[in-house]
Amino acid sequence: MPSREILNGRVPSQAVTGPAATVVLIDDAPEVRLLVRAQLRLSRGFDVVGEGATGLDAIELARTHRPALLLLDVSMPEVDGLEALPRILAVSPGTRVVMYSGFAEEGLAARAKELGAVAFLEKSSSAARLAEDLTAVLGMSRPTIEDCSAPGRPDAVDDAVDDAVDAVEATQLLGEHVERFRAAFDSAAIGMATMTLAGRVVRANRAFAMLVGRSTDELVGLPYTALITDAEAAGPASALAAAQRGDSDVLHVEHGVDVYGASRRVLATIAPVRDTRGRALYLFLQLQDVTGQRATEEELRQSEERFRLLVAAVEDYAIFMLDPDGHVVSWNAGAQRIKGYTAAEITGQHFRIFYPPDKQAAAYPEQELEIALRDGHYAEEGWRVRKDGSQFLADVVITAIRDPAGHHLGFAKVTRDVTERSHTVEVRERASAALATANRELEIANQRLAQAAADR
Repeated sequence: MPSREILNGRVPSQAVTGPAATVVLIDDAPEVRLLVRAQLRLSRGFDVVGEGATGLDAIELARTHRPALLLLDVSMPEVDGLEALPRILAVSPGTRVVMYSGFAEEGLAARAKELGAVAFLEKSSSAARLAEDLTAVLGMSRPTIEDCSAPGRPDAVDDAVDDAVDAVEATQLLGEHVERFRAAFDSAAIGMATMTLAGRVVRANRAFAMLVGRSTDELVGLPYTALITDAEAAGPASALAAAQRGDSDVLHVEHGVDVYGASRRVLATIAPVRDTRGRALYLFLQLQDVTGQRATEEELRQSEERFRLLVAAVEDYAIFMLDPDGHVVSWNAGAQRIKGYTAAEITGQHFRIFYPPDKQAAAYPEQELEIALRDGHYAEEGWRVRKDGSQFLADVVITAIRDPAGHHLGFAKVTRDVTERSHTVEVRERASAALATANRELEIANQRLAQAAADR
């Protein structure tokens, strides 16, 4: 069904030297329709029988009125002009469809004519010439100046038309609806395209075409979603819908494209180009190849995952992370075995809990972190406390962790229980001392025996 913007009533036609050609105007900008309607009425050769704002409106109005001429915008929400064109001709084969667009693109004009348009007119052309161009399309005789000023033209209509023309600055108005970015567009190194509000490509530069593995001619008229791998089509389609609704001035979506049988990752940035009233005229698309970046990130993620699994599996060392204030944020199997806490029990607690009460009272744990932050690391052997309250001798290394920009992220702490080693060392030292004592006593005894033998 037509939208509420369709004018079902007929605009009064003027007295002319022949029957006026019936016209339907389709453009999502009411002020553009106002300007065009005024120009056509001034020419007195056309009778505007209906207006609409979307391709769906165009199809329904063509079915209802079967006009001689349908002036069709390209970029519109819901269904754009390129999609609507074949459906218009299907319901009204005798209607001549003229594309009226702000996109100055030869490929787009060729595509429109392939779909059945009889002409392609740019909005950058003078609005005053529009009636003349449409007259030529229909093969009609152009009304003379005398015809246009013939008696019998109602003053009310004169005033209405004049007021309509005066109310709209034609050059400025149509200028807002003309595609921008033409100067640097084609030579840009980054992929760029302009699209209708419904997401159909109307212009693409060489970098864009190379990125998606199509020629610039192939891209004209192609729905952007047709370039996307099927499994990821929902995300870009949602972004296009959000751009049409005006939810954001810039939208980002990442997806895959199939290029010569290989998958490529791209980051699409979609921005609606608006008129002075804030309404979207068309969509500007920028495409960036992030295949290499994502591959590097995935390799790093896998490397980090392997390291995480390795750390988690180590049982001879307690390896865990502290936040910048000293709270536990990670915990491995070795930490649980040595200290007795599960990850759920210890995560979020301050690491001072591992120190004897006298060390805690002296803020010794905090001093260790200060030294590690100042010097990059801290190492010592000292007594620590397990969950059950027993103490063990620990070999401890604390390392300050920073990101590539130098921001402090926290600390890595490695603890090894060396109690048994210390005990072994003590036993060995006592045995060595006892042996040394025995050797000295034996040496003294030998000296006494030698002295006794000499005295005889």
